[in-house]
Amino acid sequence: MKKLKMIVGLSGLEYCLSPKDERDFPDDEADRLVAAGFAEELVDEAEAERFAAEQAAAEKAAAEKAAAEKAAAEKAAAEKAAAEKAAAEKDQQGGADQTDTTTSTAKKPAAKKAAKK
Repeated sequence: MKKLKMIVGLSGLEYCLSPKDERDFPDDEADRLVAAGFAEELVDEAEAERFAAEQAAAEKAAAEKAAAEKAAAEKAAAEKAAAEKAAAEKDQQGGADQTDTTTSTAKKPAAKKAAKK
């Protein structure tokens, strides 16, 4: 049920309403009367405050969730960048420490063959 304040007069078998009269109507009928411009919905002050508080709480929760997701994404990106940097540094150090083993092993059999001749 919704409480409406009439904008125009309305009468039927159960009621006779003048402009500015207030009456409870079933939800579907109330919606039709408001949509047609015959009435406006009255909102209880306490209900309006409760609704506003719920909206504010929902907006705050959404903002906190978005901030947490952003922080998590930034942390993941920083960790990925650090891991890539560490891998690149490891590759650079590994390349400098390694000697060319293929040439030294390839020369040994050739040297042995030359010594045998």
